[in-house]
Amino acid sequence: MKKNISLMVAVVWAVMVIAGIVWADGSSWETNIKRSTDAQTIDTVDAVTSITNTVTTSESLSDDIEGLGLAVVGTTAVELAFTGDTKTVFISSVTGNTGQLYIGESNVTNAGVGAMYVLNVNEKISFDYDDSSNALYVVSSVTPTSYIAGAILQ
Repeated sequence: MKKNISLMVAVVWAVMVIAGIVWADGSSWETNIKRSTDAQTIDTVDAVTSITNTVTTSESLSDDIEGLGLAVVGTTAVELAFTGDTKTVFISSVTGNTGQLYIGESNVTNAGVGAMYVLNVNEKISFDYDDSSNALYVVSSVTPTSYIAGAILQ
């Protein structure tokens, strides 16, 4: 029985040495790593001075965005006249306004009848809208009311 235990210990020891868990002198991997790092200088990597990325697009982004800028509207609806067909529209009611903005098609009124969206003072909205078949209009409950409009075009 004593020989069998000694043989088992020898086999386990050999497997541990082969697997790198212990070295032949009985030291552990932690001890040997400490020894090797104490005895060596570790080189550092030079700093990265620049990174270059190239972005390729099939369309010009500047042609796809249109801003109408700051405008004033009263109690008669005016068309948001974008030069191209819209995909997404952005409208913001400016701080200092006293009335509401109503956004809709040609039948929108200054009382909000026909409005798809209502903006109070300093509110913003974006929504998907294709104006190729139905133009988009804005009107206010009071005169004058300022707004900023823009769109992503198709």
